[in-house]
Amino acid sequence: MDKNIWGLLILGWLLMVAGPMIAFGAEPADYNRQVTTQDIEHTISEALAQEKLGEHFKISFKETLSSPVAQYQKDIKAYVHEFRADANKRTFETMIVLEADGRALAPLRLSGRYTTMKELPMLVRVLDTNDIIRQEDVSMQLVQADRVRSNTVTDISQLLGKSAKRTISPGRMVRTEEISNPAVIEKNKPITMVFRAKNMEITAMGMTMDAGAVGDIIRVRNNDSARTVQAIVRGNGEAEVITSTTQLSSLQQ
Repeated sequence: MDKNIWGLLILGWLLMVAGPMIAFGAEPADYNRQVTTQDIEHTISEALAQEKLGEHFKISFKETLSSPVAQYQKDIKAYVHEFRADANKRTFETMIVLEADGRALAPLRLSGRYTTMKELPMLVRVLDTNDIIRQEDVSMQLVQADRVRSNTVTDISQLLGKSAKRTISPGRMVRTEEISNPAVIEKNKPITMVFRAKNMEITAMGMTMDAGAVGDIIRVRNNDSARTVQAIVRGNGEAEVITSTTQLSSLQQ
């Protein structure tokens, strides 16, 4: 016998037996346990995750579902009885069974499409240049996975404690080039220039021409020679000159 006909016969029998106890799309006062569309979406998302197709999904059904899908006088839940997914087309077919009191009440054959989502940290307020990003500035939000780029910040640890290089608007993906470590030296401030080579260290005073965080490369002007060199910010008011013959001579003048 055709599976669809067999399924309809079973569904008809179940509805005759369980009809007085289960309501589809109705809202009688004494039916206070529900299976909602969100419950069905969650059940299908778990099945997709078990197929290793991702962690978070947006589900759209080919069929029109009532809300709630079903109500019952006692606890009622939905579980997957059959499931097939096409990773290339991003489609699925499934049979969801509603269960209450330890017995199956009615099957639902559903099909549709899914979109793989990714949870990303996003800002909840506008950040101005040099603002430090704190825990309360960030919330996790779902976006389509195919919108995530190689320079997208994907982990909250990449944001916390960082500084905004420019104004960053909330509610969107943050790019790695928009943030940096907090600046420890400001522009146009005195700094100790340090040149280190084997068995030798030379220091001189300079003036920063850029702001910078620890590890950043900034421009520094030698106070004595007025020459500009590149140096790596080391903290404690020091910047280590990037070595070259020209830069070494600029320190010695």
